[in-house]
Amino acid sequence: MLTTTVSFPNDRDFSREIPEKLPRADLYIAALPRSGATMLANLLSCPPNRWILVEPGLHHPRPSSGLPIQISRFLAASGADPAGRAAATLTSRRQILDQLADCLPRLEAWGIKEVGPEHDTAITALRPRKTVILVRDVRDVLLSFLEHQNRLLGCHWAHLSHLEYLSDCCTALAALCERDDPNTRICRYEDLVSSPNERNALADWLSWPLDGDIDRNLDLYYREYEIARHCGEVSINSVGRYSREQPSINATLVRQLGMLYDDFNGKFGYPDSWGHDKAH
Repeated sequence: MLTTTVSFPNDRDFSREIPEKLPRADLYIAALPRSGATMLANLLSCPPNRWILVEPGLHHPRPSSGLPIQISRFLAASGADPAGRAAATLTSRRQILDQLADCLPRLEAWGIKEVGPEHDTAITALRPRKTVILVRDVRDVLLSFLEHQNRLLGCHWAHLSHLEYLSDCCTALAALCERDDPNTRICRYEDLVSSPNERNALADWLSWPLDGDIDRNLDLYYREYEIARHCGEVSINSVGRYSREQPSINATLVRQLGMLYDDFNGKFGYPDSWGHDKAH
């Protein structure tokens, strides 16, 4: 992963600094991990006019260590910092927020994509005009976790803490979708990648075209293999992985783990762990 050393003290709630420093966000993407949210963020990002920051963690005491690289690359692509000086000089939280406070008001639209169970904190801090909740069949998410862990660490299954984390993410998104908010839209990964009409409808709802570089910054997350898999385009290659790949893995284990998420699958219209479809 390409990162720079960033030091942040941790003795206060830094999420309070966001509305003081940054303009109101146009969009917040609340997503399951491995649900196509980075793809969507990349499609929405088009320097120098539109930008979705990928998991910057601004509402945490310690934002992403890859955030200075994201900023540097966006400024370079925009012609604002062609030498990439931002990556070398942004070494404190104050510098990062000052840089964002300088460039974000100049954009047509900007937003943030985050995964995790703390969306309420981020939404309160960012005050987004619109929110997209992005979900995916959890069994396919589990398989994607399995693949990513194996590529990173040589593990053959995600650690229990990862499964607990995923469960917390499911709970948070299920709670978020209970809000009766006309400025919140639920998107399913499977529909988004399979249907141009779904993508066009989302673009129309956002008033924001999906014409960015789908492969942007994937190297920051050790995800170069996805570039080869999808050939730089929105594709259905990862839809329905559980149905295709279960003979090659411990299907019983995946099904048992999937039972932990049946409520989530039912809420968003996915089959339960026994393969029974739920209306959504």
